[in-house]
Amino acid sequence: MHKKRLCDIDLLSDEQKADLDKFNETEDEFDDTKTVVDLFREQAKKTPDNIAVDYKEKSFTYAQVDEISDRIAGFVHSKGIGKENVVFVLIPRCEYMVIASLGVLKAGAA
Repeated sequence: MHKKRLCDIDLLSDEQKADLDKFNETEDEFDDTKTVVDLFREQAKKTPDNIAVDYKEKSFTYAQVDEISDRIAGFVHSKGIGKENVVFVLIPRCEYMVIASLGVLKAGAA
């Protein structure tokens, strides 16, 4: 009986490997001066009614996420938290994980 090492076994065909390699093509130019918040706000202006967050049976549009995260940013800022501060968001896994994180970023914190 011939034994093979696990690393020598091909799980994908050459065609499948080529398809996966296409995902790594990152030749598109992008503006690296924009922040995540900038990019989110641009998208919210372009497509306010599109779904931005979808978790289980709850969905939020870009406009809703923008408004909720602005309120979170205001709250964070009202606590004197801003640039060069780090905020920990401790909540159970839910739709607000990403919204709260965006709010923290909008407040200027990390």
